[in-house]
Amino acid sequence: MGYPTNKSHVGSTNKTKTTTTHSGCTHFLECLIVQFSDYSNVKQDKLRMEHLTALSVVLTEFIGESNMPNSAELMAMYGRMSVNSFNILDPEMLSVGTGIYLGASIIDHSCDPNAVAVFQGTTIFIRTLRDIPALDWDKVNLGYHGERRRLAGTSHPPIFISYIDLLNFPQERRKELQQTYYFLCECRRCNDVEELAGMSSVVCPNQECRAPVPVPTHVRITSSNNCAIKHFPVGDRPCCLTCGAIVSDEMHQEYLEVAEFTQDQLNVMNNIAYLDVCKVCLKKQSGIFHKQDMVRARVVDLAFESSIEMGQFPLAREYGEELVSSYRSQLDTILFPTLPPLKCCYISSELYLPGSLHTSKHVCLDCGLLLSLIVDKLTGLSETLCVDRKYYGPSHPLLGLLHLKLAKLLLYLEESQEAVTHARLAQKVLKVTHGEDHSLYRGELAAVIQQCE
Repeated sequence: MGYPTNKSHVGSTNKTKTTTTHSGCTHFLECLIVQFSDYSNVKQDKLRMEHLTALSVVLTEFIGESNMPNSAELMAMYGRMSVNSFNILDPEMLSVGTGIYLGASIIDHSCDPNAVAVFQGTTIFIRTLRDIPALDWDKVNLGYHGERRRLAGTSHPPIFISYIDLLNFPQERRKELQQTYYFLCECRRCNDVEELAGMSSVVCPNQECRAPVPVPTHVRITSSNNCAIKHFPVGDRPCCLTCGAIVSDEMHQEYLEVAEFTQDQLNVMNNIAYLDVCKVCLKKQSGIFHKQDMVRARVVDLAFESSIEMGQFPLAREYGEELVSSYRSQLDTILFPTLPPLKCCYISSELYLPGSLHTSKHVCLDCGLLLSLIVDKLTGLSETLCVDRKYYGPSHPLLGLLHLKLAKLLLYLEESQEAVTHARLAQKVLKVTHGEDHSLYRGELAAVIQQCE
């Protein structure tokens, strides 16, 4: 599923701010002035300067040379528009245009956002993904600027949206933000070493385990006789934390080489999915890459959309279901003395671990998340692992749309019971990210649920 760029933040829920015109708040004007300390960055940006030159020619023809602003004013206006514009999105989060929304443009970025921007026509809605203690826009929306928050006399958390696609490595997210918005992201996720390690993972070589095993991916390059030589970090011997199995040097080396090949193909495709290329990449990854691996998730994402466009619906269903599992990660573990009552719609898989432990995976209708129940048949103790979405979080428009597309696919394939599951999960997410009054929720989603019933 393609992700919008240029502040096409996707998002969110229980509390909403709608922005159609500038309210005239001085807070925003102050923010714009501060933001355009980026003047020198725009001037040094070769691509943007080429774009500005082309635009100025068109603008001169349109309004006449006598009405044109001087070069400094034009560059200032262009810079503000470049940094503060939003991609206007259709219900499937695809860009249909660009708009300036002055009130919404003060919202800062985070790779762990607590809000999202969605559109109804050309009206933007900023919807919170999590509960916040106040709705005073001037007090809540103070971004990273702790001093401004202190002077405003508030400890309320700021609102953050994501300016970019979150399905990427921290270094790539930072690079994109630096190139597009001229700042270095210092959010929690970008500095989370453990999360970064988990983004590159092989499947455990133990056939009875198959858990993700993080592997180092750094590559040292030296030269010999004018030829570049890559030294992969084999010999580090990654170890499965679940069962203790060791990843061989050969498997590690193969992972790194396939990852490099796949990344090259992703760069060539550049968000334009070629199903045949995706299939080649996935075939090379088979038996090596875990489903939670970032590179694999990106390929499956493209393969899912491409297979739908080509009418290969059974294949699309396969990719879509893997994509859902690609977003999962363990959040927390709670121990219960007896098996807790669960309201689950189906058991998706079962696994017998060594010894007396038995694991079954359920999708909970109450929270919409996957639950892994680990029961020790000898002691009667059970363990519930709540699984959250690894890359997008439990409430994200793209996750809701993924469930909605899967529900429609399953209806077409006449698998109504599983269609109900995904329709309900879509409903739970989209209620947060779009709201019950949005046309997507009232129209397309409601129609799918009606067909399921």
